Amino acid sequence: MRIAVATDGNGAVSRHYGRAPEFLVLTVDDGTITAREARPKAPCHGEGGGGAAAAETVSDCDVVIAAGMGTGALGHLQAAGLTVTTTDETDPEAAALRCAAGDLPHLANRIHRSGRH
Repeated sequence: MRIAVATDGNGAVSRHYGRAPEFLVLTVDDGTITAREARPKAPCHGEGGGGAAAAETVSDCDVVIAAGMGTGALGHLQAAGLTVTTTDETDPEAAALRCAAGDLPHLANRIHRSGRH
């Protein structure tokens, strides 16, 4: 399973997907992380946005994890065929391992209407 975690650049799960500068893409096989790759993420805020471009960056993944995101980003990710999980887990590797094991609950209250921060 390939899992993209939106990170804030210092090794933590990003509190807000739209502002995250990168993805940490982790491949999990049989409960073990077998590959890691950092990928720059297009910003989703500002003129023109970048939600579709950001989703394209991880379109080869199965799941995207962030601590929170807006409905616009959620729509772009789902349109790309990705499953989205918002979480209170702060460690990207722990989040990915828990997700792969089916033990990372999706916290729907961390999805907000786009435009509200």
